[in-house]
Amino acid sequence: MKKQKEDNPIENATMTETFIKNCKNDIAKFGFGGKEYEQFLISVEAMKDENTVLKYNNNDLSAYREKYLKKNEYGIGDSLILDKYKIKSSYDNGRKYETGYFAPRSFWDKIYETKIE
Repeated sequence: MKKQKEDNPIENATMTETFIKNCKNDIAKFGFGGKEYEQFLISVEAMKDENTVLKYNNNDLSAYREKYLKKNEYGIGDSLILDKYKIKSSYDNGRKYETGYFAPRSFWDKIYETKIE
């Protein structure tokens, strides 16, 4: 008998269009040019300066979400989405594991690159 794969709410989480628009509005306050976007990333503590990407312990994920994202959330997937940006690495055999850190820059880059109507 084959065991059914359990639904993983984090892996299945998707961002709502409203959430993406709200996050893009935060970016728009700084501008979408290269330097302006860097200044935005510094303001949301995704970067320390123009050369240093910040990473945080996974235990700090909720605090980061509360500080920078919660105001933009619209659906249940929005509240789980940051978990998808935990940094993963691979063993020699290819099996992935979490490193214990997340980098919000990856999340913000995804928002920045996402096209909405």
